[in-house]
Amino acid sequence: MKSSLKKILNPLIRWWSEEISVLPTKIKWGLLICLLAGASIVKVGEEIFSKVMISWEGHQVQEVVTSKEQRIAVTAAALEKRDISQVFNVFGHIKPLKEIQISSDDGMSVSHVFVKWGQKVKKGEPLFQVDSRIHQLRTKLQNMEGQIRQQELEVISSLAEKEIISKNEFKQKKQELESSKIRNQITKLESKAGKIISPIDGVIAEIKMKVGDYVDDPQKFYIKVVDLSELRFETWVPLDIASRINFGDSVDFEWKRTAARLGEEEQAEIETGVVDGVSPMIDAQSGTVMVTVSLKDLFNNWKSGIYVKAAFPLEKKQSALAIKNSSLIYDKGQAYAYRIIASEQESFAQAEKVPVKLGISDGEYSEVMEGLSQSEKVVDKGVGTVTPDMPIEVIKN
Repeated sequence: MKSSLKKILNPLIRWWSEEISVLPTKIKWGLLICLLAGASIVKVGEEIFSKVMISWEGHQVQEVVTSKEQRIAVTAAALEKRDISQVFNVFGHIKPLKEIQISSDDGMSVSHVFVKWGQKVKKGEPLFQVDSRIHQLRTKLQNMEGQIRQQELEVISSLAEKEIISKNEFKQKKQELESSKIRNQITKLESKAGKIISPIDGVIAEIKMKVGDYVDDPQKFYIKVVDLSELRFETWVPLDIASRINFGDSVDFEWKRTAARLGEEEQAEIETGVVDGVSPMIDAQSGTVMVTVSLKDLFNNWKSGIYVKAAFPLEKKQSALAIKNSSLIYDKGQAYAYRIIASEQESFAQAEKVPVKLGISDGEYSEVMEGLSQSEKVVDKGVGTVTPDMPIEVIKN
């Protein structure tokens, strides 16, 4: 503003000093008043023009900004045909094929332990030894009890022949004698000179006893042997899921191995097992059914006890019309998607909220039964911020 006034006034001042100084005083003052009035008009006009331009430019900027703010940036995903496999995921621990706790009868003292933790043992190999004197006395007592029951049986047999006692009483005494004989046989098989042997081939997983311990509780004092020749997975599933699982189905297992170094990501390993059992019984309390899976070839790589995710296959559809699960929103149990309706401008569009009927899902994609057609595009990233018929700007991933 100042520079423009200088451009106007400087020539006038030179002209005044050179040409006007010879004129009469009244004329000089008249010309001066006219010049000042003209300068004032120029100044006011420039200010008005400047305000008008600023207001107009601000209106344009505000209009553009408002237009931009109303458009939500989203990405688009096209519906496509793909194979979808529906699975039922459960989590649990891998178990050994067999797991047996071996202890001794109450009232025996441990005189020797023959095995160490992690040691491999064969069936029949001694695990520990109890006090032989106690064992001998227990065996003698069991023999005496067997003889007494044998004598009782002979007396009762004669009474039964004379019909003094019922046949049921005779039968009961005979069963008691047979039970006594079986207990004697078990004692002889389990222990030779007081040695307790392993009933299976396996590995020593736990040793909960030491020399000198007095075994008064078999649940407290024991040696655990596990058979790792085959790993297993056991789980309980709802009845409707169990009815869709078949003997021989392949089951994918995922184990996330802990990172070896700080900052490294967990490494996921995938292995496959085979369903080898679906229980015909339903648990009365939970209403679920036990399903077992064999993992025969994993014992060298995976260990018993690791925590895994098991994916049981339920149904598979080929070339199904699929939508990404990330493109779906739900309202009162109904699935919706925002269909993209293109405008004249390539990147600008509108979002139309449409209900979608879904079929099976594999966790990443879902089958579209009704509501959308192939090659239609829907809002993917940003779907949670969109409202019906909202202007959107589609950007590239």
